[in-house]
Amino acid sequence: MRAFLECRPAVIRDVATDAQVAGELRHAGIHAALSVPVELQGGPIGTLEVYSEAHRAWDDSEIGALQAYAGVVASLLAHAVGAQVEQTLTRQLRVALAHRVLIEQAKGVLMERNGVDARTAFEHLRSAARSSGRLLTVVADQVVATASQPAP
Repeated sequence: MRAFLECRPAVIRDVATDAQVAGELRHAGIHAALSVPVELQGGPIGTLEVYSEAHRAWDDSEIGALQAYAGVVASLLAHAVGAQVEQTLTRQLRVALAHRVLIEQAKGVLMERNGVDARTAFEHLRSAARSSGRLLTVVADQVVATASQPAP
């Protein structure tokens, strides 16, 4: 907890000397702990912790190694978040493109059917969506569906 709040390594050489964690850790058979913050975008997002069943004087090389590993964990998390964002954007763009194609088709139907220009056709779609409380894409889909039905 201290490593996260203070954004620096927290070293516990003997849990018996740290009243905040002594009971829980000793009950689990842990006598020493080392915690370092995992930082992303300039702030801590969690901690990486190592425990020992024996009292331990953590040296600078162990602290440095755990900090380096925390850096690797932060890098992996950053890449995972980046990939998630890219997937979300890709999905949104695909949906937007599909909707745009549908809206353009509906505009074409209205232009042909009513002899209006593209701007007027779009305004008709938008007005119909607003007045009926439906999404623009739902109205556009209905327009395209009725256009593709064979004449009686």
